[in-house]
Amino acid sequence: MHIPTLSAADPTLAEATLTEALSSHNVILDAIFGFSFNPPVRAPFDVALPLLSKSGLPIVSVDIPSGWDVEQGNITGVGLDPDVLISL
Repeated sequence: MHIPTLSAADPTLAEATLTEALSSHNVILDAIFGFSFNPPVRAPFDVALPLLSKSGLPIVSVDIPSGWDVEQGNITGVGLDPDVLISL
């Protein structure tokens, strides 16, 4: 389907690439983690989630916002704060 992906092999390069990618898009579709996620957020997502949050782009999360505990919510404060939540 020709969906581009970003490599996390070099964290500095991955951060710059994500920042550049965000500047050329209109919305973020958040389906990074699922219900099985358990905090804390680990690398490389500990860098990616704040970049997504700071981008100013609208965020659409599927099922649960990334970084949130399914029972307790955004207990660490680093989870995404979506504009739209789609629950399947």
